[in-house]
Amino acid sequence: MEQKSNITPKELVKGGIAEMQHYRQGVFYFNVTHTVPTDRWIGDMRVDEYHTYQFTVPVEDIDNGTINCRCRAMELLKWIRQAHENETLIRIK
Repeated sequence: MEQKSNITPKELVKGGIAEMQHYRQGVFYFNVTHTVPTDRWIGDMRVDEYHTYQFTVPVEDIDNGTINCRCRAMELLKWIRQAHENETLIRIK
């Protein structure tokens, strides 16, 4: 189920890893997983939630550059911000 994002780009890139999921019709699709601390505990271990967000990177923005399949989310902050502003940053998990 796709949901609009209520996370800020700064929160999403903090310690996050971006992974390319696929390429289709001139667009790279990336996922970033964000850890959400909770108040739930099992014994002495806290149970965190993980939310995955998806955004796109147009191939023409890369031009002759290189884009890795897995990189720090901070490296893709430009496109994460654009997706957030355009409301195309979606929570997929």
